[in-house]
Amino acid sequence: MDRELRILALLAQLQRLSPADATTAARLTMRNADGDFIGEALLSDKAVTALTESTLSLNLYLQSEPTAPGTNIDPDLEAEFEEHCLGLDTEYLMAIAEQDPHQAVAAFDEITAEGDL
Repeated sequence: MDRELRILALLAQLQRLSPADATTAARLTMRNADGDFIGEALLSDKAVTALTESTLSLNLYLQSEPTAPGTNIDPDLEAEFEEHCLGLDTEYLMAIAEQDPHQAVAAFDEITAEGDL
């Protein structure tokens, strides 16, 4: 059942790519592993282009071999970053983030740009 819910979630996202009144350029049908029809998505030209471009990016990402965190990092760059972040008041930033995440980012940028660490 979990698999079919994921397929329905994908179908819902595909359906949201095109407004209901858009001219249909393509029709995608979704079937489960047994071939049973689940649904379809009508796509506009703009949606086909966006989906093609995003799928290309996704394929390139999936074919790459991302580096595991902490490996192949320039030690000088890592030391500089750690030094840059020392003294940040994370409790203050988190309190701001709870109210307004954008304000927290702005506060972080302001603190780090001024060198007030």
